[in-house]
Order: sequence, then C-alpha cells, then structure tokens
Amino acid sequence: RRARRPPVEKQMLAQLLARSAAIRDALDGVARVAGDERHVTDAVQNACDELTVIRAALLQMMERAP
Repeated sequence: RRARRPPVEKQMLAQLLARSAAIRDALDGVARVAGDERHVTDAVQNACDELTVIRAALLQMMERAP
C-alpha cells in the first residue's frame, strides 16, 4: 500500500500544473502572432511538447490521469 502525499505537496504540484498551463497558453499566443515565421513556430512547438511531458509527470505524481 502506497503512502498518500501530504496535502501541501499536492497543492504545490497543482500550482506547478497551473503555471505550466499558463505558459503553454502564452506560447500558443506567441505562435499565433508569429504566423509564418518557421523558426519561431518550431521553437514554440518544441516548448509545448516539453510542457506536455511536464504535465503528464505532474499528473502522475498527483495520481491523476492525463
């Protein structure tokens, strides 16, 4: 049987999850403004991909499904 995470730890994980979502939203805004600038859109996509990995890890640590 696994030990439950302390509420403070889960709260911190939830805050990190919310901040990563805010960063992704901001990056989506940058991608819309960048339009056809390929190097910018590629960099934004790479950052969003990394945030997806971070989100999945945070959800797993919080014992929630992605």
